[in-house]
Amino acid sequence: MTVKEYLKQGFELARDIRLKRERIVRLREMAGHATSVSTAERVSGTPQRSKMENCIAQIDELEREIDAAAGIIGEIKETIRGVEDINYRNVLELRYLDGMTWEQIGDRMHYSDRWVKTLHGRALERVPAASESTDARPALCARS
Repeated sequence: MTVKEYLKQGFELARDIRLKRERIVRLREMAGHATSVSTAERVSGTPQRSKMENCIAQIDELEREIDAAAGIIGEIKETIRGVEDINYRNVLELRYLDGMTWEQIGDRMHYSDRWVKTLHGRALERVPAASESTDARPALCARS
């Protein structure tokens, strides 16, 4: 995984978290409307789950996925904070955490698109190497 691919996960995971949270809201509404029914056993012996139980199980799974994604986003933020130059750090944050286009970043920072792309390239070269304890960043040394 290149530095760029690693950092790009930040915005994608944030979007994924938003979608999962929306799904949890819908599931909670469904669970609130579901009636609790005693579960009967099928002939095969596999217990059937009620609609409410299914909703709760899905919510639990989504919350675990959100926690994992939030952990990776936190690691990406820490990685970006490791870049010493504030302009480089700002370009990386705006691009990979806020999901801005080159034009939007240029407008925000009062730079041309071309200069933003130059800063971005330089910033990628200054992203700190992966820590040994993080499985999500084993190939950060490959620059792109």
